[in-house]
Amino acid sequence: MAWIFVAVSVATVFAISVVPALNVASRTFDAQASGDTYLSSYAPSSPYGTAPVLRVSREGGNENWTLIQFDIVGRLRPGDVVVKATMRLTVSDANAPNWPVVVTTGRSLTAWQENVTTFATAPLFSFDTSTATVIGTGGTPSRGTIVSIDVTKQLRRWHSYAGPSNFGTVLKMGPTVGNGAMGFVSRDNTDLQKPLIEVTFQPGPRTPYGYALEFGLFTVATARTK
Repeated sequence: MAWIFVAVSVATVFAISVVPALNVASRTFDAQASGDTYLSSYAPSSPYGTAPVLRVSREGGNENWTLIQFDIVGRLRPGDVVVKATMRLTVSDANAPNWPVVVTTGRSLTAWQENVTTFATAPLFSFDTSTATVIGTGGTPSRGTIVSIDVTKQLRRWHSYAGPSNFGTVLKMGPTVGNGAMGFVSRDNTDLQKPLIEVTFQPGPRTPYGYALEFGLFTVATARTK
């Protein structure tokens, strides 16, 4: 049996590339936290990765920061467009002299482990895609209240890197809040809803075989038997 290689022109590749996607409707998926902890300046050497609560506070010069990571590997392909990403956290407890308060989110730039990371060994943070979420417009939020935090810009940045850059989200109180404290349910809590992220995306172009082809000046060789 002999093989004959047939060159396919760039025009043919272009024609394949513009085959309409099988399903152009937006899709949504949920993912629970794969790691979470809080870091405390009150006890800078103590890890809190197994605590049932995630602390976010600022009081008297001390702070608690929360770290949350979601495993979405394989859920978004190259070419997919993130439409909306919302992190949903459940209030465990709350205390502030004045409501509402603002919780600011940023990105972790380096890896961390929930059971060993402390305030003293905190990863690097960036607030280039930060969001400021107002909590408690109606007063002290009750236990079990769901807080929605928009992390669309963060997820778009992570996805655009197409690499292991999703090291999670950091939550801090402020920056304009003088004193305030929030406790959110962690993934180790067994009583209330655990942290999750809801992602809506627009699938990128696909061929009938499920592959997205890139444009370029190249020739593809296909093989057939004779």
